[in-house]
Amino acid sequence: MSLSLLLVLLLAASSVTGFTDDLETECAVPPPPPSTFSHSDFPFRTDTLTREEFCVRFMKDTDCNQEWEAPDFPNCLNASEAEFQRHPYASMAKWTFVEFGCAEETRDRMKTRAETFRRISPRRAISIAFYADSEDREEFDPINFDVVDPVRNQVIQVAVMRCATVHTTEKTYKLGDLPQALLYFLGLHCHNLVIKKAHFSRMPGLRQIQLMSATIGELEPYTFTDLPDLRSLILEDKIGNSLVARVQYAGYFDTSLLPDTAVENVRRLHCDCSFAWFRNFLKKKPYLIAAKKKGVVTMGTYIKPSKDVLSPGAFRNISTMTAREATTMDWNPVLSVDCAHEFNWRNTQAGDQFAYNTSCYNLNC
Repeated sequence: MSLSLLLVLLLAASSVTGFTDDLETECAVPPPPPSTFSHSDFPFRTDTLTREEFCVRFMKDTDCNQEWEAPDFPNCLNASEAEFQRHPYASMAKWTFVEFGCAEETRDRMKTRAETFRRISPRRAISIAFYADSEDREEFDPINFDVVDPVRNQVIQVAVMRCATVHTTEKTYKLGDLPQALLYFLGLHCHNLVIKKAHFSRMPGLRQIQLMSATIGELEPYTFTDLPDLRSLILEDKIGNSLVARVQYAGYFDTSLLPDTAVENVRRLHCDCSFAWFRNFLKKKPYLIAAKKKGVVTMGTYIKPSKDVLSPGAFRNISTMTAREATTMDWNPVLSVDCAHEFNWRNTQAGDQFAYNTSCYNLNC
């Protein structure tokens, strides 16, 4: 085979796969972060909520008014201003977006609320949170296409507060297109997740992905690479706290809070060759895990992150701390691991020079 023919075939293969910038080749100069988000790109209302919008939380067919021991509010729409201001949730009326999510709500109740939001507030941004994630009974699993469908063009944040399966990102993918989604969040008990590239393809405008107390078992190569507006990628928020808790509370609490397999997967994300492409991706786009000021995405009263994000290893000296002292620390959401040493909670703030530490590409795996 001639050299010219080989070159043609290689170029053709690159065109078919779409990966002209292979993450296993030597790195280029890191690009600058995306430009600042513009309010002109935000097609929703930015005034504070109307009384009707606020009172949807207290609909008859919802359990929202029972959350956090908050009192019932059946007179929400007709309450006097004095009565309204005395309610524990009154401050939420000053928001410019709707928080759509209540603990333990069923699929049918979530669907009813979505239809109500669409009817009374078609130009209001919505942050949707799924607290239940049931694998056993579909009627108690609100993560479904028909729940989101009435408001899919209004959703700016998707959050799953508890995971019942390693395939949670796939479940949110099956919600369908969410063209206005800016933020994606996963919370408690989301361990050993199986994450595929396609899972974020229906949220092409994402600016922030945040996993809290979550761990990754499988991460398909080139995941996150087709999100041109992504500027913040936090995959290990609160993991440091969980690692300390396993030591500090050993014998008192079940270590399933962060099981052994999950701890191993945290190590693999930083040190195993199977995740080399991801660490190389971060070297090409270091701004994704760099320090950030409060408000990566700001729309009226909707502000993410809600506080400054420190760079890996910044202002952390845990070498002399006891586990008890470390449990009170506000851990950096981006871990920094020295792969030359044993992986434990003391090796999660190893310094700015480590973070996701592979040499620049061409690893000997």
